[in-house]
Amino acid sequence: MPRLSVPRSLLRVCVLAICVFSTVETFTCEDCQQDTCTQTPKTCESADSCFTNMQFWNKSGTLVKQHRQKGCLSGCVPLSFSATLGEQRTFEYNNQCCQTDKCNKNFPVFQKSSVTNGVECPACYAERESSCVPAPLKCTGTEKSCVEVTGTGTVGGQTSVVFFGKGCATESACNLEDVTVIDSTQIHTTCPRAVDASPRQASTISSVLAGVFLLKLLL
Repeated sequence: MPRLSVPRSLLRVCVLAICVFSTVETFTCEDCQQDTCTQTPKTCESADSCFTNMQFWNKSGTLVKQHRQKGCLSGCVPLSFSATLGEQRTFEYNNQCCQTDKCNKNFPVFQKSSVTNGVECPACYAERESSCVPAPLKCTGTEKSCVEVTGTGTVGGQTSVVFFGKGCATESACNLEDVTVIDSTQIHTTCPRAVDASPRQASTISSVLAGVFLLKLLL
């Protein structure tokens, strides 16, 4: 009885395919919407990531809205930032990604400082408007950038401005494009130059200007 002849090239392809498919790994992630989690963790492919997304919208220290979610996500991008706008409105955003079994089990804790950092920014807030009248705001903690943020949403099939604000923000909040936040709002941010509000900086500027003026008189 003749033996079957298998080309070596075909044999190599088969062995390679077996190796590739045998190395595909899966892991499980916590799957939650707000504070409600499924009893069975969600199984994710190795190309995905476990993610944890938290968002808090406060006014005068009181929670107005929040978003808490966990699960599997393809193309997960980590991003964390906070901002303080006019009318004592604050927003905190944290999206974390990881790729080990149940690595998104715990929600991260925000630690927002109330200690001023010497930076001062124009701050204001307006709903359904594309501008507002700013007033000076002393920034705190790691919010050392002045930010302008526009929130847009779809109303009646058309894109319109949901809110506009100015204030202090972390550097990671600068120049964001189409980041989806609470209520499916898309935010767009820019960061003009911040102003150092420390007395030492103001004194230094005054001294330099006085020196220039005196030099002109002598010449």
